[in-house]
Amino acid sequence: MKNRPEKTGVTVNRACRIAWIKKLTHAVLLLTLATLTVPDRRQAQRNDTNPSTDRYPIPIGEMLQYSIDWDPPWYLFFLPNFHAGDVKLHLVGKNEFKGKEALKIVFEAHSSGLLSKLYGMDIHDEFISLSEPETFCTLNVSKKIHEGKQKRKIDIEYFQYTRQLHIVEYDIAVNPPKLIKDKIRDNMPSCIHDPFSALYALRRQPLSGKSIIKMIIGQNEFVKEVESQVKKLEDLDSTDGKIKAWELQSATLMGGLFNKGGQFRIWLSADSRQIPLQFAAKVPLGRVFGRLIETRILAENNSLPEIQ
Repeated sequence: MKNRPEKTGVTVNRACRIAWIKKLTHAVLLLTLATLTVPDRRQAQRNDTNPSTDRYPIPIGEMLQYSIDWDPPWYLFFLPNFHAGDVKLHLVGKNEFKGKEALKIVFEAHSSGLLSKLYGMDIHDEFISLSEPETFCTLNVSKKIHEGKQKRKIDIEYFQYTRQLHIVEYDIAVNPPKLIKDKIRDNMPSCIHDPFSALYALRRQPLSGKSIIKMIIGQNEFVKEVESQVKKLEDLDSTDGKIKAWELQSATLMGGLFNKGGQFRIWLSADSRQIPLQFAAKVPLGRVFGRLIETRILAENNSLPEIQ
């Protein structure tokens, strides 16, 4: 009986640590792209009429793969630095949504390495985003979330003219699937970008050392305005030598672990493609770092990949 309180305390502490890691894993493997900057609809429309945006073409067929690592804070000294997983971002091509032309973006996140072995929590998430080709304003997002025993299917549709969104969420870990949420939100902005359409919209904007960009990002039924700034032009190391890149920084973060603040930085190649080369996020539970490890161009039918 005397040992019971001590045993219970150890069990509780271990459970807390595992809960922290589960939350962290989810946030890490979302690539923290929810913090990326993109102009609002009015700014996007003005830039679309500017011939300078022709320098930044939409990269149809492009697939980017990133390696995600996590550096824990000092007080989690019992955890090493380790590889957390990999993510892929693919701009598939043109699609149709309710009679409108749309661009299809697919995002996949998979845990791997020490994280999965230590905590037995596998993550296999897939998000599909459909957005307007001109502005990248989001029309619809479909999510399949598989994180350990949790399995969810979430669909969000944005209605630009009525300024509404409709979110439906199911628990698909049970049979038949259980409806968790069916909700309509009013008074939404006319143009909302999901984290991934925001990235492509950002890449079409001319950047300079003084760029300050505002955006509206949607994460499920929530939206938030974020302001970010180009900090500097610097040289990044790569297998091909030094690469010029723009560093952007935002101190207003949203979603998951990042809704209470932190710092986020992303580096875009300083050329016409403005490819996201790497990113880093300082968060309450340490530091997240992502590095581009592969770029491929796929045909719209996903065949005959061309490796660059």
